Amino acid sequence: MDEVVKTKGWRRVGRHYVLLLWKNFILAKRMPVRTFLEITLPVFFGFLLLGIRHIVNADPARNNTIYPAFSFDQLPLFNNTLLPSPSQIAYTPQNNLLNAIMQRVADNLNLSSKLTKNK
Repeated sequence: MDEVVKTKGWRRVGRHYVLLLWKNFILAKRMPVRTFLEITLPVFFGFLLLGIRHIVNADPARNNTIYPAFSFDQLPLFNNTLLPSPSQIAYTPQNNLLNAIMQRVADNLNLSSKLTKNK
């Protein structure tokens, strides 16, 4: 009994799909200019983009800025000078996981942590 209901349900879905396709075919036939534009404009713009791609020379960046890695056990030098290091680290939003992470970071870097409130 259950299989019969399932097959009738799929038949109904198939019938609705065929009717929808038929309706779209009728609408396309009634408006040939619109149908022509719906098909040709995306193709035209695709070829236009391909043409622009071949005209424009793409030069990869040769002088990439690569910053050296630093340890999280100490803060890096600021502007390659010995400026006084910050004494606080601020963060937001407030949740238990972020509070624990930022407290651990502050302890490792000898800083105090401060939660900043959103206004």
